[in-house]
Amino acid sequence: ATVILLVALLAGPARASPSLISPARLLVIAPHPDDETLAAGGLIYSASKQGAKVKVVFITMGDGYHLAASALRDIACPSPDDFLALGNHRRKEGIAALAALGVSDRDVVFLGYPDRGLANIIDNWHWSPDEPYTSAHTGRSSNPYPSTFTPGAQYCVSQIVSDLVGILNDYMPDMVILPHPNDTHDDHHATYA
Repeated sequence: ATVILLVALLAGPARASPSLISPARLLVIAPHPDDETLAAGGLIYSASKQGAKVKVVFITMGDGYHLAASALRDIACPSPDDFLALGNHRRKEGIAALAALGVSDRDVVFLGYPDRGLANIIDNWHWSPDEPYTSAHTGRSSNPYPSTFTPGAQYCVSQIVSDLVGILNDYMPDMVILPHPNDTHDDHHATYA
């Protein structure tokens, strides 16, 4: 399971200080569908039950896991379309899991960046739309999913940052939950970064 780190309490001067027990506006940023539940499911559930607003942002669709794509389609060698089908499947699973924790599907945001590609985007200088990363699984260099925050977004750091800044400015959370900076999974560490 992912270890989650409380990164920031973003209470402004006009707001009361939130606590870990009862944030008013909780934002969970997860690398893949399932990380939010495994690492912060109890907090999400408690906050929802106490009347807090909870929003969950998934950086990827979870579309880069070979064994899951193979099992979903009952094939040995998944194609790019099979990985895309996995991403759509994991989106539905994420929404269902969060509904069980009290989060409305209106408060679940998928960004659609490449699973198992986030660290490569950051570490290998895919900073601008002029030089996007290409997913080894889906073969895409931009977000192919229509039901995401920015459909068609290029796989680059500037676009990821733009999406996150837009979400933060719009939502104004008083607590943000992210993966721990020492998490050894590349996508988890890149999400923290």
